[in-house]
Parts: sequence; C-alpha cells; structure tokens
Amino acid sequence: MASNLPGKENQAKTYLEALPFLEDLIASRLVKGETERQTFRIWNDILAQYFPGRENYSLGPELSPESGRAALFTAHLIPEAGWEEKFIVVECLAPGLETEEFAWQDAFNKLGQDLVGVSGQHRKYGVVAIGSCVRLYEWRDGQLFNIADGQTFYLDRQCRAITEQLLYFRENH
Repeated sequence: MASNLPGKENQAKTYLEALPFLEDLIASRLVKGETERQTFRIWNDILAQYFPGRENYSLGPELSPESGRAALFTAHLIPEAGWEEKFIVVECLAPGLETEEFAWQDAFNKLGQDLVGVSGQHRKYGVVAIGSCVRLYEWRDGQLFNIADGQTFYLDRQCRAITEQLLYFRENH
C-alpha cells in the first residue's frame, strides 16, 4: 500500500484544516505499535466535526468487548419523533495492519455484523479504518458495497475525498 502513495490533497474545508492538531496526531499516533484506541480517537474527532451535537448528531462506542476492537457509531437524533437513526459505523483497527488483507477482511465482516443489527429503513454506511488507511462502504439490501471501487484512502493525504464522502453520508441517510 505505501509504495504508491497518492498525492496530498488541498486541506481547505476538510477536517485537516478545521482541526489543525489532527495532522500531528495522525503522524504521531497512527504508527505501528499503537492500539486501535488511537484510530478510534482520531475518527471520533473527525466525525464530531461533521456530525456535531448542536445539529442533533450523537457519537458513541459500538461495544464489542469479545473482539478486542474499537468501533464507533454516529446517530441522528430526531427529538420530535423521540427516536434516533444510527447510520454510520466505523470499525477501528490498530495501526501497523494496513497491508494485511486478513485484517481488512476481518474488519469488513465485523462491520457487516454491526450494520445488520442497525434497525430502520434509512441508508447506512460503514467505514473500516486501519491506522491512517480507510475504506468506505454503503449497506444496501443486506450487503456491504465499497463505494469507491475498492480504493483505500489515506487520512493525511486524501482528506478532501474522505470529507466529501462524509458530507455525502450526512446528506443522504
């Protein structure tokens, strides 16, 4: 994966511009030897930027103690109706596994298990984040579909593409 890194995108109007500390965190915390907690932490910051509480979004852990993984969900609260729509689940794995296809497949399977349990007819999305690498999915008809033709994105290099997908998720759930 690292041999053909994509060029760095313009950071204007992305999470890297909005959260100036994030680039340093990505560089210093998403390194081999760190745990999935660091991946979770950075994704929590990114999601909070695009899904703020003041707009009735809520972030929380998707608890799965037996797996040893960290996962995060985003829900849109609908106070008038008295319910919420959980619509994004992020599976977070430790840095250092980015080139291990078994890790991607295992996280993909876990993401599917998490999303099958999300009720409602609204659109649902999934993210597999392994360190600074990301794959994005949509849940349709009981299956996960990669929405970027299998592409892996890099948090520190493709911030614009990832931001555009998150904005799409926000507008289309």
